[in-house]
Amino acid sequence: MTNGKQTTTFSMSIFLVFLWFLQYVQLPVHAAIPYEFLILIQSWPPAFCGINFCARTGHKFVVHGVWPFNPGRQHFVGLTFVRELVISLLSTKKDAEFLDTVWPDLKIHKESASNVQTLWEHEWQSHGTMYPEFSQGEYFNFGKIRHGAHDFRVILQLAQITPGNDYMPEIILATLRTATGFISIIRCSIRDPRFKRGSQTTIEDVTNTLLPLPLFTPLIYGNGKMGSTSTSTWALPAVATATRVAQQATATWRVAKGPSRTELYQIGTCFTSDGEHMIDCPTRANDALACPPGRLVHYPAASM
Repeated sequence: MTNGKQTTTFSMSIFLVFLWFLQYVQLPVHAAIPYEFLILIQSWPPAFCGINFCARTGHKFVVHGVWPFNPGRQHFVGLTFVRELVISLLSTKKDAEFLDTVWPDLKIHKESASNVQTLWEHEWQSHGTMYPEFSQGEYFNFGKIRHGAHDFRVILQLAQITPGNDYMPEIILATLRTATGFISIIRCSIRDPRFKRGSQTTIEDVTNTLLPLPLFTPLIYGNGKMGSTSTSTWALPAVATATRVAQQATATWRVAKGPSRTELYQIGTCFTSDGEHMIDCPTRANDALACPPGRLVHYPAASM
């Protein structure tokens, strides 16, 4: 029995050494392009779930990703996402569970998060690989630690900015600057009210034709639209697992008339390129999803 335990312990040690080695052998195949600063993006779940089908939601801002900013948005070949490496570098299972709380994939049930973390993989592949100074563990630890520095929901609430109401983006930005001491950015989504969560298994398009329930959620961002929202031609998303198929099949929608609505979607805070210090977000940190100045923005309440 003792020999068996020793063999298991030895095998686990070899596996952990392999994971440790893996993060260093996956080197960029070309020189890193300098970037100016890091942006920590945090999402407001009710807004995220207004344009995506969610298996879970929340009432606190959660990490979406850490984005190095450089004009070329250079990625690095060979830096493959290894979920086990992230978990092993977070010290304990409790750390990993906490990371799933502050940096969750809202499209996946919490019970499935131990095996599926598509958001972590996407953010690492799309953004973490732009920052070769971070190992995977350091990348996700940065998001976890910096998320804990400010509770944006509480900050806004203390300024009488509460879910379910409309506010000028300038007021939101001023509140964030007062609380953090630095200039942040805010990003908005546009929710199309023609699609609302319902209970039926068919939807009615704009021509009053009943259609089978589509296996996708209408996605509408910024000033543009992603996905069909008017005819019987429905695009299917890439689905990673059978669980995701079942989850998406439970989403039902009904058509309703009315204007689209701009919603507070994400808050971004900026840091020096080494991640050590918070800084003012430059104007160039804004993108197509920047909340339009001088127009009311809805701060959505939870709807599910």
